[in-house]
Amino acid sequence: MQSMLSYLKELNNAILVEKTTFYHFSTLQNLLIMRIFLFIVLSLLASCAPIKIKKIPMPDGDIQDIKGHVKEIKVKNIKGSSVIDPETIPFELISNWNREGRKIAQKDLYAKDYFDETLFFYQNGLVIKSITKSNTNSPELMMEHKYDKKSNEIEYLAYFDKKLNNKRVTQYDKRGNRIVVEHFDGNGELKFTEKTTIDYKNKSLITYSYNKQGELKDGYLKCIFDKNGNRIKSELEFKKAKYYSVTINEYDKRNNLLKTFSLPKTPKNIVVEYKYSFDKIGNIIKQEKFENNVLVNTVLIDIVYW
Repeated sequence: MQSMLSYLKELNNAILVEKTTFYHFSTLQNLLIMRIFLFIVLSLLASCAPIKIKKIPMPDGDIQDIKGHVKEIKVKNIKGSSVIDPETIPFELISNWNREGRKIAQKDLYAKDYFDETLFFYQNGLVIKSITKSNTNSPELMMEHKYDKKSNEIEYLAYFDKKLNNKRVTQYDKRGNRIVVEHFDGNGELKFTEKTTIDYKNKSLITYSYNKQGELKDGYLKCIFDKNGNRIKSELEFKKAKYYSVTINEYDKRNNLLKTFSLPKTPKNIVVEYKYSFDKIGNIIKQEKFENNVLVNTVLIDIVYW
């Protein structure tokens, strides 16, 4: 089952926009910087679930819960002709898992001559540190994680070349969902804060952003979920920019995203649909993405079990 963590997958194609920027970076150092930026973008909006380690990252910004005793996972993104992201490049990810079900290493291949390798370190079953090194002279990237007694991540720190680049401090409600996220720069100065109010009865949440002075910034994000925790509707508004959008998501019985589109429907709006193939255990091994009924991207997943 997908958690509410997946609710921003097609939020007005925000992830796709960031992904496009990500692919346009020309050096691996910038790729590493963008990785941190993307991680922050996702975590800002995903104000819902405690960290889950055993997931497959997908090139489209989604994540898949995986089943079984996994030894190795290879994720390959085949170049498409997306209208939203016309210059998508091939992407490949290889991750290795130990017998305890923990990811211990990962290799990301962004292009023919650009890749990085990451090692993961655990304590009490939780990732406490990861170190990423590239095949160039780019600085080392190190991420540290600290948790509370309920295994919720309460502090995240990112270092470039052993110097603190940014820090995130998170507070949770009694159910383990994020309600306050504070973001600091490398000098420890508060940059901004995200506050989320969750309405469990109506299965919805709303997130506002505040500047370092504690003043409410323009805009809000509101999400509504189904009984399985899937985001079925989101509203994003920035009044000063006169921007407002509503995104609708539809899912299959396995809680996989099938369709996403914006309201009101117009000829200019793109309807994104997905088709999946599964292995015998029930893990996704193929994902096809369509835009207005045209195949634009294919993701192949090869899973080796112990």
